[in-house]
Amino acid sequence: MSMKNKWYVLALAVLMVVSSIRLGWETQSDPLFECRARVHVKQLGVESDLCLNGTLDVFLSLHESGKGYLLMSGSLSCPLLQHEIINDVVNFTYSKEGNYYSLNLSKSTVGMNSLFGELKNGNARIKLTQVNSGDYIISSPIKTLMMCTRD
Repeated sequence: MSMKNKWYVLALAVLMVVSSIRLGWETQSDPLFECRARVHVKQLGVESDLCLNGTLDVFLSLHESGKGYLLMSGSLSCPLLQHEIINDVVNFTYSKEGNYYSLNLSKSTVGMNSLFGELKNGNARIKLTQVNSGDYIISSPIKTLMMCTRD
């Protein structure tokens, strides 16, 4: 192999590596919306599993790819139930329907039920309303779920 051919092969290899890195960088999904909140939960219901009292730290992330996740940590308690530590990561897919985002959650957890109420078929609908430069109200069609700060 001549020296000229070696340079062509080297240049082609470098071009392929740079192209691969650039393509990988561009296909990563940047967050469309992210926010964090501390939610104080106080629900009293007829059923013992709806009787919850506690504090949850929540982080919500929506990505442009139609996927997102919700991180929840904290503790919940009730006189009828034992003290429960919450450490949940719930992935979901979403679609925008008018002013609402329809979330299809991968699983239902005690933390999710305390925030959204009883979920039907693992689905929830939320609306994001900007209050000021960094704060948003996240609400369902029925109630306000939390106020969060965008990172």
